[in-house]
Amino acid sequence: ASAGVLRALGVNEMPVALFGAAINITVALLVMVAVYAVGGKLREPFSVGWKRGAYLLLSGVASAMGTAGFMLALQYGGKVAVTTALKNTAPIFTFVFAMVFLRRHERLGAKVALLVILVVCGGALAAFGRG
Repeated sequence: ASAGVLRALGVNEMPVALFGAAINITVALLVMVAVYAVGGKLREPFSVGWKRGAYLLLSGVASAMGTAGFMLALQYGGKVAVTTALKNTAPIFTFVFAMVFLRRHERLGAKVALLVILVVCGGALAAFGRG
């Protein structure tokens, strides 16, 4: 939640949202490298095979596009509460994609679907609750 507010403040200070997104992603990478380095497991992320690595690279591209879209929405006048609420609909799409692509690996039923809907509704209430 605080990251969205900090991004909005950053966009106000930096006129180029995509450069702000690049800074955001670079800092996230540096933090993760530091976490692995402190834990003595710096080589561990590189032991992933090509198939898994390809999925993770695609995941990184999708994540970067989401961050860039969020920053652009803020740059073009989007309200933090609205853009954050829209961004927080991601669990719905994740659930649907998981049902399609991960059906052999994960069992997702009505209970999980209900929980996803409750989480998204709770996020929307938190974002829009204070008029």
